[in-house]
Formats: sequence, C-alpha cells, structure tokens
Amino acid sequence: MVEADISQKESVDYLVAQAIARYGKIDIFVSNAAAFDYYKPLLETPQEVWDKVMDVNLRGNFFIAKAILPHMIENGGGCLIFIASIAGVIAGHGGAAYTTSKHGVVGLCKQITFHYGCQGIRCNTVCPGSIYTPLSGPFLDGDASKEKLARTPFGTYVQPKHIASAVMYLASDDAEFVHGTTMLVDGGNVVRKWD
Repeated sequence: MVEADISQKESVDYLVAQAIARYGKIDIFVSNAAAFDYYKPLLETPQEVWDKVMDVNLRGNFFIAKAILPHMIENGGGCLIFIASIAGVIAGHGGAAYTTSKHGVVGLCKQITFHYGCQGIRCNTVCPGSIYTPLSGPFLDGDASKEKLARTPFGTYVQPKHIASAVMYLASDDAEFVHGTTMLVDGGNVVRKWD
C-alpha cells in the first residue's frame, strides 16, 4: 500500500510512479479521495475550509489526471473514473465548497473526454447519493436527512456495494462505449417525491 496526499502534486506523482513500478502499467484508475464541508453555506465557509475541499476534491483530481493521462495515452488508452457526488449535479447535498468542487469534478471528466477520448482515454464519473458509513452516520441520522430520505423513490441510503458495482461496470469492457458520463447511483434521490 502507498499512502498519498492527492492535494500535493509530488505525492500524486509518487503514487503513480509506485503503481507503474509495481504493476508495469495502469489500465484503470479510480479516484475516490474527498474532503467535506459539513453543509456550510457560502457566508459561513471559512477560507481554510474552502481551500481544503478544493485542494482535495478538485485540485487533487487535476493532479491525478495530469499524472495518469500521459502514461495511459502512451500505452494505448485507459480508464479513469472519478467518484463525485450527487452534489456534482444538484445543490443541497453539501455546502458551498463541496458542491462547487463536485460540479468541477463532473466538468473535468467531460473535458478530459472531449480532449483525450480519441486517444483511448475513457473517463467517467460516479455520483453517489448519501452513503451510510461510520463517517456519515452522525449527519444522516438527523431528522432532516431522514425526512429527505423518506421522499426518495428507493427509500434507503446507498450502500458501498452499489458504488462498487457501478465502478466495476464502468471499468469493464461492457462499458467500452460509455464516455464522459455522469452516473447517478442515488436510489432516485434527484427525482425525490414531494407529496
């Protein structure tokens, strides 16, 4: 295992170099690191929170793409998958920094596809809804989250296995013609019921 801080270019370059040294090449890379802003509205977001979220969520993916793409292109192609969030397509599932950063990740994916798809790069984004984990549990156990969940068509939180299945599909040959997409895995959260 190699630890890396994706907000630091040198750390990302080291991570990629170690992976290539160990495995010979990188065919598939899933970028899953993230920082959260705890639903802070813009006027309540300190600059250090904004900077931290942008450094990890957006700048980190920029560094990853810059490190990975030349190697993949040289080897005839590859698959890059970003894990974003439904906060990358709608508001209200994070604060100002998180939502902005995840919209940026979705845009970065589309732009990578636009420029490098013809060179064998398949880039896609998975946008999970609320995933119940030990980290998110304290926030999702609140009454507001439970009320929001009750209005979703599927009515339960996303499980890590749902995200893993989406990633496995996008990384597989079955998805060879899926490029620049934003795959929602949210139990219908973005089409929630209001009655």
